[in-house]
Amino acid sequence: MTQAAVTVREARPDEFEAIGRLYERSWVEFAEAVGQDTWGRMRANFASLAARAAYSEILVAERDGAMAGAVTYTGPGVRPVEQPGPLRLIPRHWAYVGILAVDLEHRGLGIGRILTAACIDQARRDAATTIGLGTRPPMATAQRLYERMGFRRRPDLEEGQDEYLVYELPLTEAL
Repeated sequence: MTQAAVTVREARPDEFEAIGRLYERSWVEFAEAVGQDTWGRMRANFASLAARAAYSEILVAERDGAMAGAVTYTGPGVRPVEQPGPLRLIPRHWAYVGILAVDLEHRGLGIGRILTAACIDQARRDAATTIGLGTRPPMATAQRLYERMGFRRRPDLEEGQDEYLVYELPLTEAL
């Protein structure tokens, strides 16, 4: 059986609502682990892609004509100064891998890796020297993916909070 090709492209504004629903479906498994208040903030964040698109690119992975996953990418130095979530922990001169989700029926096919690699490629085009990301402690599968791709944890950037784990990848070391 041949595996279907995956195409990564920039999302269209008319897809933002569907991407928000994809994020919610993909991350609902963490709702209990993060708690009701945090889950409520996460859901609101998933629904605010139009605002995020003002300073980030939203990329979509398609497989067999279906939306298989999505990620937000923010280039170095382009985001607003005041940011909630893990973006506030990432140095402004770094590029940033934001919300990444893979639809449940497309998991295990390398979609997360493909989307992360697309962000790395974009960061190189943006002349970033480093790309960073934040993930939550219960997201062990994501952490393994990032570590296999060469990202390393930066506990020094996590000080004063316990909600996010911060990772960096110097682009001289990227795949």
